[in-house]
Amino acid sequence: MSSVSVRDVFIKDFSTVNDNDTLSRCLELFKKNIVPALVVLDEKGKYVGVIAQRWVLRAKQDPVTAKVRNLVRPAPRVDADTTLSKAAKLMIQSGVRQLPVFEKDTLRGMITDESIIHSVVMQEWGNTTIDEIMTKAPHTLETTRSIGAVLSLFREHDISHVPIMEEGRLVGIISVSDIIEHVFQPNLRISRGDLVGESGRTLSIPAKGIMNSPVITVTPKTTLREADEKMHNFNVHCLPVLSNERLVGIVTKLDFLEPIAQMGELDRRLTIQFS
Repeated sequence: MSSVSVRDVFIKDFSTVNDNDTLSRCLELFKKNIVPALVVLDEKGKYVGVIAQRWVLRAKQDPVTAKVRNLVRPAPRVDADTTLSKAAKLMIQSGVRQLPVFEKDTLRGMITDESIIHSVVMQEWGNTTIDEIMTKAPHTLETTRSIGAVLSLFREHDISHVPIMEEGRLVGIISVSDIIEHVFQPNLRISRGDLVGESGRTLSIPAKGIMNSPVITVTPKTTLREADEKMHNFNVHCLPVLSNERLVGIVTKLDFLEPIAQMGELDRRLTIQFS
């Protein structure tokens, strides 16, 4: 773990928006590029900060008229020599899963949660099983609950995925991306200051109408390396955990990041002890 740094995994190609662009422009890029955050530049092309898709989702602003500058946030800067453990810790602390990589004052690229996770699970830690990091007893909703209920659950508990149940069985899952696609982007009538479609009929549609099914799942004894490979191959950011067809947990990229962030502290303590 200590031998791997941001230099080994950061990406040089990344998506940008202007701080004067509308939030609807961000939504288009989130859907097209499937990234957790976008780099924000000013009119002179200078780095300003980042904007994440979940911030757009939770902001009660009209994406057609609201500007990116309303939601942009500064993100912790890292350099090429930053450890992956420290980068993971900064992501958790800031709530930003895509950090800018700088060389002095020049933006060189971005480091993402996915690149950190993939690198670390290829090492010995990847043999750990899912039950060691999963979130137990996750929030769920029934198929008959509305999209509005899903959106409220996301906002209230600051989550990005919810398993959809029917008679005690897992039958689907809804993510932030699904809400963006079905609530924010439809061409419905917009009331000034409201979210797209909140005053329309979209929010009353049952969750079953937009859920993804069948669901890609893992078992408690699936290894982290296998789970990461599954996430990558199926392009998903969350995996429900089933034991004998019963939902017992859920694992997201945040569940991977938290123990990775703690590895740096463990390495430091071991170094002190050996010294």
